[in-house]
Amino acid sequence: VLYHHERMDGKGYPYGIKGDEIPLLARIISVADAFDAMTSDRMYRSKLNLEEAKKQLILNAGTQFDPLVVDCFVKSIIA
Repeated sequence: VLYHHERMDGKGYPYGIKGDEIPLLARIISVADAFDAMTSDRMYRSKLNLEEAKKQLILNAGTQFDPLVVDCFVKSIIA
């Protein structure tokens, strides 16, 4: 959990680590947490539909999210 706000491009926090420096489990949690946030209603915005949430994950694969994790996650939610 400590590293789940790190980004693949190194622009995350708390340490600014990037790519494979980020533990795999944190990269997985990052995608799952972002998907949950996007598909949940918040006081400041309505939830995104499934297709828009998937589009956002794919759009940010390689910069914010691990592309392999996104690919596996997107394939798993289609099933």
